[in-house]
Amino acid sequence: LEAARATQQLNTLRKQEERRQTKALKARQLAERQDVQLAHNMQYAEFNVAWDKYIQEYDQMAQMYIQQMQEKHAIKLREFQEKLHDDLTKRPP
Repeated sequence: LEAARATQQLNTLRKQEERRQTKALKARQLAERQDVQLAHNMQYAEFNVAWDKYIQEYDQMAQMYIQQMQEKHAIKLREFQEKLHDDLTKRPP
């Protein structure tokens, strides 16, 4: 009778300890998952800032190149028109 009660008490304590360890493990896993999520969110935010900066610089460079090309084409067009005008005025009727 006493042995059965001791066995039952031991089983109860084992189950309680198992539940306690399971609960502690879940708490550690949750904390770790939250840390990982926080780190991920920080990396995501840093990436977005860097990407936005890159795109802004890219757009600025693209606009600068477009402006340079437009100026170059305007100069070339003006030179062509002047040459054409000179050629036509020097040509006998």
